[in-house]
Amino acid sequence: MAKALKIIVIVLLGLAGLAALAVTFLPKLLPLDSMVTEAMEENLGRKATVQEVSASLWGGLEVRVKGLTVQDKAAYGDRPLLKLGSLQMEASLWPLVSGHMVVDRIAVDGLEISLVRAKDGRLNWQDLPGKKGAAGGKGGEGHVEAPDEGKFILRQLAVTNSALYLLNQANGKSSQLPLERCQLSSDLSMDASSGSFDLALPGLGLVAGFKSRGYGDDFKLDQGKLNFKLDLAQLASRLAPLAPAMQARGSMEFSGLAMGDAKALKVQAQAQAKGLEVRAGTMRRPFLVGDASWAAQATLNLAAQTVDIAQAQLRIPQAGMVQTLKGVLGWGKALGKSQAVYDQQTDLAKLAHFIEPLLPWPLKAGGQASKHVLFKGAGPGVLEMSGQGMVRNAMVESPALPKVWRESEMRADFKFLVKDEGRELDIRQMDWNASMAKLGLTGTVKSDGDKSKLRLKVAGEYLDLDRLIPGVSAQERGKAPTPEAKAAQAKAAAPAPKAAAAAPSAKAVEARRSLKGLDAELEIKLGRLVMRGYEMKNLRAQLEVKDQKARIKEFQTGFLGGEVQTKAAMDFKPAAAAGDVDVRAKNITITPEVFRKLKYDFPMFSLPLSSLEGVFSLDSQMAWQGLESEQVRSTLKGKGLLKAEDGVTIGMDFLDSVQAVAVLMGKDLSRDLPRRFEKFEGKYTMGQGKVNYDIALMASKDRVDAQIVGSTGLLDDSLDANIKFKADSVGRDLRQFLDKDGTFPIGVGGTIQKPVAKVDLSGNLIPAAEKLFQNLFKRK
Repeated sequence: MAKALKIIVIVLLGLAGLAALAVTFLPKLLPLDSMVTEAMEENLGRKATVQEVSASLWGGLEVRVKGLTVQDKAAYGDRPLLKLGSLQMEASLWPLVSGHMVVDRIAVDGLEISLVRAKDGRLNWQDLPGKKGAAGGKGGEGHVEAPDEGKFILRQLAVTNSALYLLNQANGKSSQLPLERCQLSSDLSMDASSGSFDLALPGLGLVAGFKSRGYGDDFKLDQGKLNFKLDLAQLASRLAPLAPAMQARGSMEFSGLAMGDAKALKVQAQAQAKGLEVRAGTMRRPFLVGDASWAAQATLNLAAQTVDIAQAQLRIPQAGMVQTLKGVLGWGKALGKSQAVYDQQTDLAKLAHFIEPLLPWPLKAGGQASKHVLFKGAGPGVLEMSGQGMVRNAMVESPALPKVWRESEMRADFKFLVKDEGRELDIRQMDWNASMAKLGLTGTVKSDGDKSKLRLKVAGEYLDLDRLIPGVSAQERGKAPTPEAKAAQAKAAAPAPKAAAAAPSAKAVEARRSLKGLDAELEIKLGRLVMRGYEMKNLRAQLEVKDQKARIKEFQTGFLGGEVQTKAAMDFKPAAAAGDVDVRAKNITITPEVFRKLKYDFPMFSLPLSSLEGVFSLDSQMAWQGLESEQVRSTLKGKGLLKAEDGVTIGMDFLDSVQAVAVLMGKDLSRDLPRRFEKFEGKYTMGQGKVNYDIALMASKDRVDAQIVGSTGLLDDSLDANIKFKADSVGRDLRQFLDKDGTFPIGVGGTIQKPVAKVDLSGNLIPAAEKLFQNLFKRK
């Protein structure tokens, strides 16, 4: 037995000796210098050097770094991106066994960070290499789950003799933002915990601290405090090199105190802004907050998950806004314990004047707005939110709106139930009543991690979206594009390389991410809907979003005196999102005024005509790729039929521009050509950024009196078409100009907004007519 014990002791002593040798020599065997520089170069994308890196394991982990320098790119000047005089870190070894990192002390001295704005506007910190997986991941979404890295505790931090250097290469201005103080300390244990943080920069100061005892229900906060001060004028002067056009003045101050146990933690906080004013180069006038205040007094019951708000008020006189909240609010499983009232009053004239400097256009408004919300427990874990929002004598005037917007009274009544610790919203009532809308919304919204489920119903008498969301008129799209716009359109229309075609756009990636895990159904029943100048009656629709695919399962409405039925889908899974639509319509009544709108909004009506009048039926199937407007129009493909069984009247007012007709023939070509036909039959194909049409205009069932053949560019509304009239239609005076196929041809170019008559001599015109046509259309 004694011999065995002796052997065990010898083995243990040997192991202890080996451990001592490992602790002494292992840090010296590791290439610490290259490990540090390689890590810095990989993360910052710049050349890094270090004078000395040492480590020790005696009594814990101790790491020292001296003379670390990370050079910046030559384009940003000679100053290093980052420079560190010295860093010393001391950490405990034992917590590492359980996957925790407890750092006892970090001391940083002589830290210099350079922030440079290049002449082209780039910041030197903006082109750092992205982290692996941040972009270009599967599906282009760049989503990487963060691993569980355990706990990190820092007991003490001190940063001395450090500063931030700012330089603007465009104007040569520079400044220095010294770090006057940066100290952090913490002592965390089960019995008692404390901590403090002190940060000071020119124009900014932050001091925080706490001291507590116990844990869980036995927790008691002896003292907790937070003070934050900001002097905008002093801070703005230091930041002037990077924001030379910004001017600021005024001060902000926030303070908070807390003390008590887990069941009655009293909190008092207040914030004030005095003489706050900010102005940037693009602002027409300063953004004035003036004097504003926020104050709150509350008692938290952490165990019961409730907060009793004795007072909470936000006042911004410059914005004409006052908000108050009072009562008990619960969270988590204590939602049902809530009993509180929220009120808001706003002077819209003052609010518009307040936010106008932040907008790219002038803004005027008037009226009064108010909101009243009751928070009330409605059972275990269920919160009821009900109330009313009201706006009276509202007026909004801005160049961004087509005209002054006015509303004598707008009212919204609502009642929501919040369940399952905030993961489910039951919309019992959401009613809008105004001149632009009278409708209601009901349904449920559920959230479970990254999955969401929506079931919503919209029903009401009317909704005028044009008043809610004013937009650019359809005719604006027909205006002659600028050279820059033409270049963009040509680029969009050009076939992309196969590799580029597979790359998803930023909009597609964002849409795919938003729809991931979403299961939604929407049912709509509206007596009248106004959208983009069109009126739809008795609208019935069912929409669905599931598995990253949106579908219009049903869409039926009265439109232009007839009926329209539509089914559509948009699949966001492919790199270039793919869509398709099937539209059927009957008894659609088209007038010249309506046609002027339709020809900009629907490819089937993009015709080389000044006007069109008749009753039509429509059958069209279309598909496309992408979400951007240019990409949709350039990839659009499909076919369609457009018919008018009871006759049509066409207009070609663009022929009035042919001034030589009256001189040559004593006739007005724009009046003498036939306009009324008994039938209209059009066949369509779409592709390569164009809609192609072949339309027959018939005087009787079997006889074609005229034909419209050509195409319209979907990207620029350009026309390339011919209108041909039969000999019997044009009259005796024009028959001498007939083509050899027996038709009188009229070429049409320009755009659908401004058609231009032209002569096409590539056909079979008799030689005697060519020179006359050249004179007639003023062509050489």
